[in-house]
Amino acid sequence: MRKIGGVLLAAAVALPLFVIGAPGGAAGAGQTCSKLTGTVTFKPPLPKIGSTKKVITTFSVKLGKLSGCAGPGGATGTVTLTAKTTKPGNCSTLASGSTTNGTETIKWAKGAASTLKVKLISPKASTNATVSGSVSAGQFKGMKTTASAGYTLPKGACSSKDLSSAAISLKKGTKLVIK
Repeated sequence: MRKIGGVLLAAAVALPLFVIGAPGGAAGAGQTCSKLTGTVTFKPPLPKIGSTKKVITTFSVKLGKLSGCAGPGGATGTVTLTAKTTKPGNCSTLASGSTTNGTETIKWAKGAASTLKVKLISPKASTNATVSGSVSAGQFKGMKTTASAGYTLPKGACSSKDLSSAAISLKKGTKLVIK
């Protein structure tokens, strides 16, 4: 049941992720970061597996912390992300995969913030999510982003209780990359 919960979170949060990650190092005048920590919240919470109730939820990340960064943005940054599902769902429907559009803002230690328009994709039966998009305003405007993030569900989330939040981090072996 816990494995199913992890899969659900990935599907649900794929939406979140917002982080911009990809294998490799820094490129050109872009930015890379090696670490992301944060929490994604779901309002209203996603009903647990077995529930027939479905909701349209807004998920958000507030003040996700970026570190190990290299580039004109400085050594650190904070991430906020907001996205809203377009179809009602619950933990069960999220396990079947999802795609959601969102807006992400990264406030860099140096320079202007970056605003990104992103697409969050959570594949079926996965505990990871990918994010792709572009910087629409601020520092790095016009550059592209891709991401790979992992999710960790709290004990009992989706199996015995509704999903209201989950921890997020960059997928092992990836970096946040803007280029």
